[in-house]
Amino acid sequence: VQITFLTKAPFASLVGMFVDEVIVYPGSLAGILRMAQRLSCSNFDQVLDFQGNLRSALLGTLPTARQHIGFNEGVSREGAWRLYTHAHTPAVSTRSRVDRGLSLASTAIGKPLCFTMPQFPSGVEQATRARRLVSGGHDIALVLGTSAKGRYKSWPSERWVRFVEQSDPQWKFLLIKGPGDSLPIELERHPRCRVAPSNNPIDLLE
Repeated sequence: VQITFLTKAPFASLVGMFVDEVIVYPGSLAGILRMAQRLSCSNFDQVLDFQGNLRSALLGTLPTARQHIGFNEGVSREGAWRLYTHAHTPAVSTRSRVDRGLSLASTAIGKPLCFTMPQFPSGVEQATRARRLVSGGHDIALVLGTSAKGRYKSWPSERWVRFVEQSDPQWKFLLIKGPGDSLPIELERHPRCRVAPSNNPIDLLE
C-alpha cells in the first residue's frame, strides 16, 4: 500500500513521518496550477477527503481514482458531498475530528480502525532533542489547549488524561483556556498539570 497525502506546508513534516509521499498545497496561483496538473496525471485506487469542503472535494476529482470517498451532506460543507462517489456518514458516537477521520478511513479499507494514543519521540537522542527544542534546556512544559468547542473539535477528557499519563514522566503540562472556557477537572487536579494564569503567550514565558 502506498499513501500520498495532500496538506499545507505547516503540517507536511509531521504527516511525512507516516506516509510515502506528501504533496504540499502551494501558496501561489502558479503553484496551485502546477499542483493541479500533477494531480490530473496521477492514478489512485482511492481518494479520501478528510477536510470535507468544496476546495478539497474539487482537488479530489483531479486524479484518476476508482473511489472518491468523503463525508455526507450533514458533515461535509459547501456541497462537497455531491462530488464523491461514496458519501460516508460517521457514527453518532464520533466525538472528534480524529474519530471522524478514522471512521472515513475504516470505510475505505473495509475494517475498523481504533484510536491510538500519539507518542513522543522514542530513543534517547530524539527525546533529548525534542525536550531541548520545546523547553530551551529548562524544566519541560508542554502547553495544552483542551477547551476547543464544537462537535468535532473537542477531545474527550479521558484521552487528555491518558495522553498526560502515557507521556515521558519528565514532561510537565501547562493548561490554557479562553474567556468563558472550562478545563477537564481531571486535568486541573492532575499532579503533572497546572493551569496558566492567562492564555497570553508573553505570560506563559515568564
